[in-house]
Amino acid sequence: TDKSNLSANVKISPKASINPDPASIKDYTTAKDFTVKAEDGTTKTYKVTVTVLKNNEAEILEWKFGGKAANITGTDIKITFPFSTDITALKANVKLSPQATISPNPANNNNYTNSKDFIVKAEDGTTKTYEVTVKIKDPISSWTAGWRDDDANTATINQNNAKINIDVNSADFDTKVTLADAAVTISPDPNTVTDWTGEVTFTVKKGSATKTYQVKVKVGGKDIIKVTDADIKTKINSEINKLGNTANFNHIDVSSVTDMV
Repeated sequence: TDKSNLSANVKISPKASINPDPASIKDYTTAKDFTVKAEDGTTKTYKVTVTVLKNNEAEILEWKFGGKAANITGTDIKITFPFSTDITALKANVKLSPQATISPNPANNNNYTNSKDFIVKAEDGTTKTYEVTVKIKDPISSWTAGWRDDDANTATINQNNAKINIDVNSADFDTKVTLADAAVTISPDPNTVTDWTGEVTFTVKKGSATKTYQVKVKVGGKDIIKVTDADIKTKINSEINKLGNTANFNHIDVSSVTDMV
């Protein structure tokens, strides 16, 4: 409240007068005397002192990094930046309640790799703590695989430990990966991978930023294994022996069999 520009409305006794006229006084930065004179000449002097109470509001009204505004919900402030953004030295522009202060100073470079607390102090000493969380957009938003589009299954992506798990219906499948934006690349190309046994490593990159994912594919809930020549020969002999025969198929050439099951 501006004490130098106030307007007063005064009600006094019938037929009394007041001097000076309160309507002519605007500045109450110092105490002001007003004399009230009754109809019979009796006078009484009043001293008017205006005290402005200190503001008790400790609010963050706006939080911006450059021109990008954060979402404020209660005392939680959250914002997400594109993949590859450096969040180790960000400066924020903040709008506070009148006469409030904030610590530490968000206008300085601050590291937001982890959530960071800021304390707002109102003019009257009231304080409120805000938590600011800055996230980087995940470079892979979805991963599907299937023999055809209507047969495709969606992977489960754990962004925290960079693990992707998917169960497909057939060992013969195509993969579709949705990346954060056009500038993000993935290597190797998932559709060039022929060996899906175990976990397959993929590196996602944009500029100098990289993130490595481990992708595990199962077929019908079972791990993918690679069948070797020796595996096939052993299996054939095992089946023949079950029939009571002693044939040995070691001479069979199965070098062309490389499918995964």
